[in-house]
Amino acid sequence: MSISDQAAELGAQLKMAAVFGPSERRWFVTSFGNGLVSRFPILSWRSRPMRAGGLSSYRAVILAQVKVGQQVIEVIVAHAERGAMRDAQLLELRDLFASVAPPAILMGDLNAELSHPELRQMDNLPGAFHALVPDSDVSSKLIDHVYVKGLQVLAAGVGFNQASDHPILWAEVEYPASARADSLPASSPGQHASF
Repeated sequence: MSISDQAAELGAQLKMAAVFGPSERRWFVTSFGNGLVSRFPILSWRSRPMRAGGLSSYRAVILAQVKVGQQVIEVIVAHAERGAMRDAQLLELRDLFASVAPPAILMGDLNAELSHPELRQMDNLPGAFHALVPDSDVSSKLIDHVYVKGLQVLAAGVGFNQASDHPILWAEVEYPASARADSLPASSPGQHASF
């Protein structure tokens, strides 16, 4: 039986960089985990397990460095569980996001709405905020999230399709003008990226 790496398949079809970070091994294959597909080069990445306990499923988090123009963005991709370990995993993700230097993005299925206490604390991290407008009816009910730190959100939204029971979240971000002035040559145009 052949088990495919869906992230690699998508990356190949779209001619983009892709990584798969397995979290579980079932039936002798690493068939469950997180994926990251990027139109920008993925310089380095690693996958590490998240806290688990009791009958909870295994979860992992991808930590990647993605190069956009002359800058490197720290990207964290995660899928927290719904059960008893969710709060501990959200705390772990908050601490991880706090520990990485900006610019950074945390995204994934966090299985919690914006009103969850651990997610409300995410906005208290220096320079961090939710990429979507938190007051909208749609974003307040989402369990999938995009948080940014050290980046300016130009536009963001939610799309729905039948490919998944989860909506598509997207955000177009750029480095703040002050950061671009400090780190890019004067002739370099502003770099922005969509996630």
